[in-house]
Amino acid sequence: MKISPKKNGLRVDGQNPEWNDPKYIIVPNPDGVVLGNGGRDWQKKAYEQLKDERFSFIAAFCGSGKSVVLVALGVH
Repeated sequence: MKISPKKNGLRVDGQNPEWNDPKYIIVPNPDGVVLGNGGRDWQKKAYEQLKDERFSFIAAFCGSGKSVVLVALGVH
């Protein structure tokens, strides 16, 4: 059974002419620095404090960069 895009409200085909507009492109950090980038020095401190702990919990505001720290801890 094929579901029409009108029934589920989602459009699954089309084009985005602005996909390569420079204002939407995020340039990677050329230094390769991830933790502590952009004034987030707390990330380095949190990583050093938690990297050898068996369990950890980080409570921080949305958009503060806690996911980057948690990924770094998971990789360690």
